[in-house]
Amino acid sequence: MPIRLNVRCTAAQRAAGTEVGQKAAAAMIAARQNDGSAPAAPYTGSTQPGYWRPTGTGNGATPEWGKAKPFGIASSTQFRPAGPAGHTLMSTLLPNKAYADQVNDVKSLGGAASTTRTADQSTAALFWANDLDGTYKPPGQFFDHTQILSRQHGLTVAGNAKLFALTAFAMADAGVVAWDTKYQTDTDLWRPESAIRLDGDGNAGTTADPNWQPLSQDRNGNHFSPAFPAYVSGHATFAGAWAKATQDWFGTDQITWTATTEDPNALGVTRTFSSISAAATENAVGRVWLGVHYRWDGTGGVSAGANAAAYTSANRLKPNAAADWTKYEDLHNLAGCQEVGKRLVAEHRWTSYQCTQVQFPNPDHTLYVK
Repeated sequence: MPIRLNVRCTAAQRAAGTEVGQKAAAAMIAARQNDGSAPAAPYTGSTQPGYWRPTGTGNGATPEWGKAKPFGIASSTQFRPAGPAGHTLMSTLLPNKAYADQVNDVKSLGGAASTTRTADQSTAALFWANDLDGTYKPPGQFFDHTQILSRQHGLTVAGNAKLFALTAFAMADAGVVAWDTKYQTDTDLWRPESAIRLDGDGNAGTTADPNWQPLSQDRNGNHFSPAFPAYVSGHATFAGAWAKATQDWFGTDQITWTATTEDPNALGVTRTFSSISAAATENAVGRVWLGVHYRWDGTGGVSAGANAAAYTSANRLKPNAAADWTKYEDLHNLAGCQEVGKRLVAEHRWTSYQCTQVQFPNPDHTLYVK
């Protein structure tokens, strides 16, 4: 999402900014050539119990994305979660009591006609949905939240550049991690609507209901599930990555803000969060209330996304560093020098600063950084 700043620029400054942007875009396009994400063949799934199959929304979407070259992490499998309840084979997963519990959980809470889901849970589920074309989808919604937090904290242009780059890389890699898990493992798990409607999973703890439908709905009120395997949740993995990147940036989880949504089934709805982790958690569990994911899809996704973001925060886009103090600029007084220095450190542009008076009694100070 664009950041709107009330700053007047000269024609030369605008031209310089355009040039930098174009060069950055060209470099990124060049770096992503042959990145492994191009579709190779349609992903039609399987008719065997447990495995994903189309649910009316087409073949599996973007099946190669899990093989794409990551943006910040070392490899697409680096933070692959262990599997639903630790299972890596469908043959051991389906008979398990944990599987039955997960199916019955979403069957109760995520159905279009559910009587156990609360009104607030329904609102939250639709608030976070944004599965439809024409909406900003999960990463766009989190960019919107990032914009709100940026404005609350008065970030500079340079600070915004680093913050949005960090969250963008983190969420891009979250997509690679999630889609690797969805398509490149044996647990390309069927959606709840398949698990609930169809008999044959061999688990005595589940009972088929061929009329069950998820709360999830399109603009015409038709109920649907997104066209890719359930484990792990893409929404949740994006949420975990965004939350960790944002927490690392601001140095705290405890931030309060209010945001809205572009989902057509929740237009005008606002929700207030008192922590970054609370937003990520609600996003993840909201997929259960929406009827399109199991609870472990969310917990596994949040954890995997957070791990990917933590790696990027620690190893990419780090603050500038110098062995010795480097002059940054001269300022007219100590307070002004300290304000700029604190800002540079808070925005992760430098690791530390000091202010040195130029010559007593002249109030001018020189800001040094390293």
